[in-house]
Amino acid sequence: LDEPTSGLDARGALVIMRAMKKIAETGRTVCATIHQPSAAVFEMFDDLLLLKRGGEVVFFGELGDESCNLVEYFEERGAEPIEHGENPAAWMFRAYARPDNETDWKESFKQSPQFRALNETLDALKESPDESKRIQCDTVFATSRGTQNVLMIRRVLKIMARAPSYNLARLMIAV
Repeated sequence: LDEPTSGLDARGALVIMRAMKKIAETGRTVCATIHQPSAAVFEMFDDLLLLKRGGEVVFFGELGDESCNLVEYFEERGAEPIEHGENPAAWMFRAYARPDNETDWKESFKQSPQFRALNETLDALKESPDESKRIQCDTVFATSRGTQNVLMIRRVLKIMARAPSYNLARLMIAV
C-alpha cells in the first residue's frame, strides 16, 4: 500500500491501520509506505524498513513492544534518548536526520547484529531443503531492461491519452 493514510485525519488513519492489521493477522503479508504516522499508527507495525535518500537502508527489523528494538538500536548509536510519551516515528527521524549527526547510518546498519541476522535468514532461505521456501532468482530484476522500458512507455502514453487538453497546454508552454 502506498501511503494508505494520506489525507486522513487521525481517526481515519487508525481505522485504516486496524483493517490492515486484521489482514496481517490472517497470515498475509502487508507492506505499506507511510509518512509521519501518529504514535498509535506506528505502534501497529511489526517491522520497519527505514531508507535514507538514495534507497540505502538505515534500519530493518522488528520494532518490538512500544518500538523498544528501534529505540535501543538508535540510542546505542548515539541518538538522544527518547522522551517518555514521545512519538517513536518522529523521534527516529530526528535522531538520524539531525544536521550535526556524524553517524553513517548505512554503515552502522551494515555492522549491526540486525544486518547479520537478516543475511543469515536470507542465506537459510536460499539453501532451504523445502522447495516452497527456497528463494531463487535468475536475475536481480523480474524482467529485462527492454521490457521495463516498453511497459513504462505504454504507461506514460496511456496517462497522456487520458488528458489531451492538459498535454496540449504543456506543449504550448514548451513552445
